[in-house]
Amino acid sequence: MRAGTEQFQDYVNRLFPVGPGLSPDGRRVLSRTVTFQVTDACTLRCTYCYQGVKGSHVLPFETAKKFVDLLLRDDNPYINTRNSPGVVLEFIGGEPLLEIGLIDRITDYFLQEAIRLHHPWATRFRLSICSNGTEYFNPQVQAYLKRHLHHLSFSISIDGNRQLHDACRVYPDGRGSYDTAIAGVEHFTKVLGGRMGSKMTIAPSNVGYVFEALQNLLGLGYREINLNCVYEKGWELSHARVLYGQLKRCGDYLLENGLEDAYISMFE
Repeated sequence: MRAGTEQFQDYVNRLFPVGPGLSPDGRRVLSRTVTFQVTDACTLRCTYCYQGVKGSHVLPFETAKKFVDLLLRDDNPYINTRNSPGVVLEFIGGEPLLEIGLIDRITDYFLQEAIRLHHPWATRFRLSICSNGTEYFNPQVQAYLKRHLHHLSFSISIDGNRQLHDACRVYPDGRGSYDTAIAGVEHFTKVLGGRMGSKMTIAPSNVGYVFEALQNLLGLGYREINLNCVYEKGWELSHARVLYGQLKRCGDYLLENGLEDAYISMFE
């Protein structure tokens, strides 16, 4: 299933079909992503989280600044304007919005330097943040979202419906976070007018509810849903059979309800 909205790398390649959009041998080149882990601290204690021990480390701004300088030199063989006509700056945690001030400084520095250097990425960039929603209504977060809305891919993770979400995505005291996450989703889409996708995590404990979860997300208006499996221990062959059956139900539902334009990552 393909998204009704154009993906960033496709957008860049449509605007620049020759030259920066193609490698020397004529193959299509996709815009690449660089990731800043701004913190490993988090407000939740998700049961399936791979980061078993939460820390309190924060990315030093000077380290991020040096990385941006290196990036904009345009001589790195992995990522440069010849093999990546556009760039995505991704901010992750922990919960990244705990360090919204740092994210703001990094974004401003990248734009300031890209403009000063007349770098192509000054206009061909995208910002990406996936949050658990707990810090969404922080005034600093709201200011950042409003300022960068048209260059921002923002999402709040929702694990399907309330029952599934609150079984895994919990606060340190065990409370579920579904209501908090949904409040952020509704504000971002209805008040700020943003378009939001979601990331749903599939684990052995919820693999039997993938169809129900996807159905709920589609009912909430999501049309871009990334389904990600955890890779830690716990999976057995029986889970693969269950997942196959769930995905078959999902595919049938999309076709029967005219939702072929929805982007579901596992159907890529």
